Amino acid sequence: MDDRITHEIKRAYRYEHSLALILIGINNFRLIGETHGYYSGDLVLKECADCLNEAVRKGVDLLVRYGEEEFLVILPETDAAGAMIVAKRLRIRIATSVIKVYENDIKVTASFGVSSFTASQQKTGITSQILLDKADRCLHQAKADVNETIKGVQLS
Repeated sequence: MDDRITHEIKRAYRYEHSLALILIGINNFRLIGETHGYYSGDLVLKECADCLNEAVRKGVDLLVRYGEEEFLVILPETDAAGAMIVAKRLRIRIATSVIKVYENDIKVTASFGVSSFTASQQKTGITSQILLDKADRCLHQAKADVNETIKGVQLS
């Protein structure tokens, strides 16, 4: 994964474009497994992945599973404002989906951490680790703040 992000960082610098990452964490994922069974956790992950995959640009953006209950979206040529719009759209898609597990309907929510940079404003020094770390910190802030499910940072 770091190789793909590094490749996109180099491309952003080469063409002086923007690059954004969205780190998505399924809220209360362990509780879902404990309450409805671990098979339900697998179904929740699959349904969330399908929701997310339907909402990203085909052939441009990259969606991958990142950790136990997290997903990562790499958004080439997307600035901070654009990434926040995408994150809001993804949040709504997940929140409005209902996952059927046997006789139970499971509603899922997610929190989002967004990091981005614009190569024409940030001359050097951005690495995949910096972008991932910033997105991860924003995700943890979003999970801690019950009033805001999306946090973002524009690196400068």
